[in-house]
Amino acid sequence: MCDNKGPTITIIKLKGESTIIGGYNPINWDINKHGNYENTSDSFIFSLDKEIILSRVSKYDTAIFQSSRGISFRDLQLIDYFSAEKGIYFTHNSYSKKYMILDTLVPKNMKFLV
Repeated sequence: MCDNKGPTITIIKLKGESTIIGGYNPINWDINKHGNYENTSDSFIFSLDKEIILSRVSKYDTAIFQSSRGISFRDLQLIDYFSAEKGIYFTHNSYSKKYMILDTLVPKNMKFLV
């Protein structure tokens, strides 16, 4: 749905949580580049709750991962379009701050807007 749409902001409300998470990608998502990392110093991921956490990219060469299975900011992966079995994955590799304690969460609602 976001394929070749230009810069995007992803916003997710987590089920059973007050937290809102997301990220900014200044590069086109491109399904034809599946399996490739994109280099950018402008992307970031965030968490909005009692505390606002903004995590800027620190490893520019692996900031964005092009995937045919969903959106991947490397540290914030929305795999298989947020299915209940797959959910959202968090790691700490390419961005400055680890902002989630859990490794996997399931989003509350799935709504895609471009």
